[in-house]
Amino acid sequence: MLKYAIYARKSKEDSSGTIKSIKDQVETLTVLAGSQGLSISKVLEENRSAKTPGHRPVYLGMVKQLSKGEIDGVLVWHVNRLARNMEEAGALAQMLIDGRIKEIRTPHWTYRPGDNILPLLLEQGMSAQYSLDLSEAVKRGMGSAAADGFWPHKAKLGYLNARDSLNPKRGTVARDSERFDLTRRGFDLMLTGTVSIREAIDRMNTWGLTSRPAPGQLARPLSYALGYDIFTSPFYAGFTVIKGTMRRGRHEAMISMSEFNRLQAIVKARKRATRDHRHDFAFSGIVRCGLCGQQVTAERHSKNDKNYVYYRCSDTYRRCVKKGISESVVEAAILGKLDSLEVDRTFCDIAIANIDRWQGSAESDTNELVESAEEAIQQVDSQRSKLLDMALQGMLDGEETYKSKDQELLTERSRLAVEVERMRESDAHMRRQLRSSVLFVRDARDEFLMAAPARRREIARSLATYLLRANHVEIGVDPLLTETVKFVQSIRDRFEPIRDTKNSSGRPKLSFSSQSCHDGRAKVTSFELPKPLLELLWKSDFPDLQLVDSG
Repeated sequence: MLKYAIYARKSKEDSSGTIKSIKDQVETLTVLAGSQGLSISKVLEENRSAKTPGHRPVYLGMVKQLSKGEIDGVLVWHVNRLARNMEEAGALAQMLIDGRIKEIRTPHWTYRPGDNILPLLLEQGMSAQYSLDLSEAVKRGMGSAAADGFWPHKAKLGYLNARDSLNPKRGTVARDSERFDLTRRGFDLMLTGTVSIREAIDRMNTWGLTSRPAPGQLARPLSYALGYDIFTSPFYAGFTVIKGTMRRGRHEAMISMSEFNRLQAIVKARKRATRDHRHDFAFSGIVRCGLCGQQVTAERHSKNDKNYVYYRCSDTYRRCVKKGISESVVEAAILGKLDSLEVDRTFCDIAIANIDRWQGSAESDTNELVESAEEAIQQVDSQRSKLLDMALQGMLDGEETYKSKDQELLTERSRLAVEVERMRESDAHMRRQLRSSVLFVRDARDEFLMAAPARRREIARSLATYLLRANHVEIGVDPLLTETVKFVQSIRDRFEPIRDTKNSSGRPKLSFSSQSCHDGRAKVTSFELPKPLLELLWKSDFPDLQLVDSG
């Protein structure tokens, strides 16, 4: 009497109601075995996909038992439960031809050695083709959804996967009422610039924020890896990035694009500060060798009970002079550059007070560009609608032509949408850059004198680039700072000192010259920013160090 094994399988991807569950399969096959007097020696269950060969341990174990003769035949709901790939399907068919499998029985068909093998091969071939077709359909659907700004993946923390109200067959993401506000609170904490990602995640865990539970997985505290993904993903600014292409998403943004850009600068600066903190040297990691371009390393030496720090080329290629220079020389060079940038803080304060006023005309120009780009987006949408009408009326040469032209229009629409967002953020970015550079030339020198090594490193890195020569350091000051100093000095030139005889202190006071500005006490004419400074503000990424006001 043949010994049979019942093999029941349900793939995790099988969501269709036509695929019987494992429990239903076992019950049906047990009834079949009882009605036909079959001997069941094993019941094997597996929840794995059969699309890829060699990924089902239970199935592979059953094949070994069939080869050894420990079981003779298999009872299965359908042969597609045994294989959905041609490698395993062919091996199974060969075992049947060789007689190592005495019988494969389903509720509707029985396959034996010596029978016509074509029905089995046909069924298995159809199963493999079904898997291929389903995979292509899923990829096509996900690609179409991504092109339209939908998120075809698991929703990120703070959001839930949902169904599009206009198209129930299409997935979208919606606000997670339990986690959205807490996640946003985490962004607010990071935007202060006072905490690291790990510290922010620890704080969010104390608030009771957890990951979303999933089937077979409980809610968990947030991990550092998840936190890094949260605070660096443009998804939270309302964008999707699929295969390197950024598109405006259909979901609700949790933060603005300007907040996202500012956050990335904070994350980058925190990472750099954390990396440099491993070394107790003020200027390690920012100076390079002027000969070979390698990083300069630092060494600590002791002499006469005093500690000295020297910087020299790491000399990996063994072609540079290892003689270093002392930290005091580097520090003096940096202070010299900071001194050269120093301007009267009164005029810096006037510049800061007028930053928003100076950008008024620029905002007007930007609004015109935004309106023009939005009109172009509407034109693209109209062209897509017309293209679809032409396709439905059979006026295009095949479906591929329609898809190709529609994809071109979608790509152009995505480019325009990103450009609109960039233009909307440009004015705020320029204001932040100008404010940060003015504050730097006003306060950086004073804070540098009293700051800890890590903070001095941040100030030095923002100031310039550094090349180590034989006995000195060449310092290339950030052009934005140079132009900022020129601009503040131009403000000073619009003032003229006068002597107030009634002033007991005897100090000269300042009065407006022919052109005036706003110093917080009078409403006056605003200045235009010089073109070189405007160009630098547009493309620069000067950090906001949040310097301590030394005044």
